[in-house]
This record gives sequence, structure tokens and C-alpha cells, in this order.
Amino acid sequence: MEKTDRGVKIFLIILSLFLLWVANRTFGRSVKILDNEGDHVSHAKVLSVAEMETFDGGEGALSTAEIPFRALITSGPYKGREVEAVQNIIYRGPTGRVVREGDKILLYRMEFPDGRQEYAFSAFYRLTPIFFLGAFFAVLLLIFGRSKGLYTLIALLLSVLSIFFVFIPSILGGWNIYVGAVAVCIYSILITILLTNGLSKKSLATIIGCTFGVVIAGLMTLYMDPILELTGVVDETSVYLSMFNSERPIDLRGIVFASILIGSLGAVMDVAMDISSSLYEIKTHAPQIRYWQLVKSGLNVGQDLMGTMANTLILAYIGGGLSGVLSMSLISHNLSELLNREGIIVEFLQGLIGSTAILLTIPMTALVASLVYIKE
Repeated sequence: MEKTDRGVKIFLIILSLFLLWVANRTFGRSVKILDNEGDHVSHAKVLSVAEMETFDGGEGALSTAEIPFRALITSGPYKGREVEAVQNIIYRGPTGRVVREGDKILLYRMEFPDGRQEYAFSAFYRLTPIFFLGAFFAVLLLIFGRSKGLYTLIALLLSVLSIFFVFIPSILGGWNIYVGAVAVCIYSILITILLTNGLSKKSLATIIGCTFGVVIAGLMTLYMDPILELTGVVDETSVYLSMFNSERPIDLRGIVFASILIGSLGAVMDVAMDISSSLYEIKTHAPQIRYWQLVKSGLNVGQDLMGTMANTLILAYIGGGLSGVLSMSLISHNLSELLNREGIIVEFLQGLIGSTAILLTIPMTALVASLVYIKE
């Protein structure tokens, strides 16, 4: 049985990779993302740093500083070349530290009509620490979860790939955002539950509960959209997106819809799995339990979950949009105007709809799981 289950999971992984590849070729073939990444930005290592040159902007003006340094380019067409570059720092603004010898950075190359090239500091290279942190997380997942941890990690990677490899290219290509968001959520539910729990009654109950919660979140978003007169312009990046493709403009309201669905998916999946797993254990240790007794046990477990999960979701949205809230607070005249801004309203909408989806997922999962476990 274990070998059969492993074979099914391997087949699911291969099938998922194939479907992601086909979907990318179908929905993203006309979209070029990051096609200019290597043209003007290169990886580099700082070899030496000269003395800082400070420029006083005068009264009421910003002071600036330039830090000349020498760097070795480590990627791109000019790999191996040593170049002179400069780091510009503006005081009274967001600044980082001064470059030091041995730093790994990104250099931006500026080309002029006369053939000259100048290099400027773009950013410190931050992906290496993130890679090690991700590796540490993966190791812990494998230590504590063992084979299930491995399948959890694979499911997470496949879900992320479905967003970045398929969904985002489909949005930029002008495809329907609403259909794409629903498809990504359903795919993530199926691949996560089936890889971590295999083909079982527990998986069936969890999938039904998750799907119900996501459908509720989607329907509530569609219902509230016209009532709130949403435009989808929640920040300055929304304006940029609206001008990206003049022939097939991106539906900004669809972006709000997708963010709510995808944002609530993790919490809904967590609650559904907790309920179905708890009831499965109860049924295993008390095989004579009746249907409504099992349902009541599921609701009791759900009562313990709903408070923490709702807080988790709402606080996550507030924390993620904190800088936007602060910036809007600076330009608002009163509290009423601040709370009425579309960016704030969308934050409220995401938290409330996600929390409502969690609350309604609890009884649905309890009802379905109890029916599936009791019925032989």
C-alpha cells in the first residue's frame, strides 16, 4: 500500500510539472518577463573603496555623498572586467550602509552615445542569505516531517511555480484573471492535499472543505466589488499596471479578486486540514461514534481554531500593508477620509472575507468529514 501511495505521488509530481510547462507555453508564450535583467545589471564584487565625497545641497536641500569604488564584474557579457563605480547616498532619505571591500553587489551600467560606460551601485546582493534561510527551513521540514515533510516542500514549490510560472504570465498576457485565480487555487489545493495525505477519505474531506471556503471567498468578493465601487487602484503600482498593455489592459479589479483568493487560501486549507485530521483521529479511536457526535466534535475543534486563524489572517494583511497605511495617513485630513481610501478598504475587505471564509469552512468540513468517515 505504501509503495502504491508513493507511486501515485510521483505520478502526480510528474503530471504537475508537465501541466505547468504546457500552461506556461500556452498562456505565457507572448510575454517576456525580466528580458532586460542581464542587459544593464551585473553581479559584482567590491575590490576596494575610496574616500567619500560629500556635497552640501544648501539650506532646505538634500545633502548627497558619492563613494567611489572598484569592483570585479562576476556575471553577464563583461564578466571578469574590473571597473570603476560609484555609490550615491542621499541624506534625509532611506539610505543603506556604505559599500565595503568584499561586498557582493549589483551594478547598473549606463551607456552614452559617445560609447562611454559608467557604473553605479544598484543594491547589495541579498539572495544568498535568503537561499540559506530557505535551505534551513527545508532541512527543519525534512527533519520533523520526514517523507511527509518532503512532499510538503514539493507541494509548496509546485504552488509557487503555478503562480510565478503560469498565473503571472497569464495576467501580463491579457488572459482572464478571475478564471486564472480560481484555477491556481484549485490546483494548489489538489496538489498540496494529495501529496501530503495521498488518496484517502481525509484528503477528500479536506479538498471539499477547502474548495467550499475558496468559492465563498470568491463569491463574496464579486458581490462586494460593485457595492464598494472598487477601481483596483490601491497604490502607485496599480497605475503602472494599468498602463502596461494598452491593447489588452490588466483588470485591476481582477487583481484585487486574485489577491483575496490566494491570500485566504493558506488559512482556509489549514483550517480544513485541522478539522478533517482531528475528526479522523476521533473516528479511529472511537469507531462507534455517531454522525452528529462527530460533527459536534468538529465544531468544537473549529471554535478553538477560528480565533487564532482569523487573527493570523487579518494581522498578516495589516502587517503587509503597513507602509501603505502610514503613507496614506500622512496625506489624509481626518480618520474618516483615511479609512475610506480604497487601499485601506481593500485591506479591510481581504481580512474580513478571508476570515468569513474560514468560519464557513469549519462547519462544512465538519459535516463532510463526518459523513465520509461514518459512511462505510
